[in-house]
Parts: sequence; structure tokens; C-alpha cells
Amino acid sequence: MGWLKNTSGNPDSMFTFAVIAFAVVTAKILLAGWTLGWGDKNIEFHAMDAGMAGVYLGATFTAYWARKHTKSQENKTNGETEKS
Repeated sequence: MGWLKNTSGNPDSMFTFAVIAFAVVTAKILLAGWTLGWGDKNIEFHAMDAGMAGVYLGATFTAYWARKHTKSQENKTNGETEKS
């Protein structure tokens, strides 16, 4: 599996991580309270604390935007432009 492409069309590991983190937190919120069972085995999805979701997503998105900002500053010093 390769990295997802950012708005500039370049593969971006932090963007990929941000999308996966958002999908995991969204799935956790949607599945809260569900129990899946096969015979005597059960998988229970417990509710996710809002503070935990905020910290997890906040750190992930901050890392993504900080990297994007650093890359745009680097491009400015090299005379390049990046699509937003």
C-alpha cells in the first residue's frame, strides 16, 4: 500500500496517518455500544471518551498541518509554489 496523495498530488505519509486516525475514531464512535458475537466469543465496542478522541485527533491533525506549513515555507525559500 502506498501513501495517499495530498492536495499537491504528492504522496504524503502524515496525510495518510491523519485519514486513518479520523477513520478509526469515527468507527469507534459509530460502533460504541455494539457487541458482535460468534458462538461463545464476543467483541464489544465500548464508548470512546470525548477527551481521548480530541487529544488523538488534535495531535494527529496538528502534526499534519505543522508538516504542511513547514513544507510550504521550504517551497517559498526555494521559489516554488504549492497548491493548497
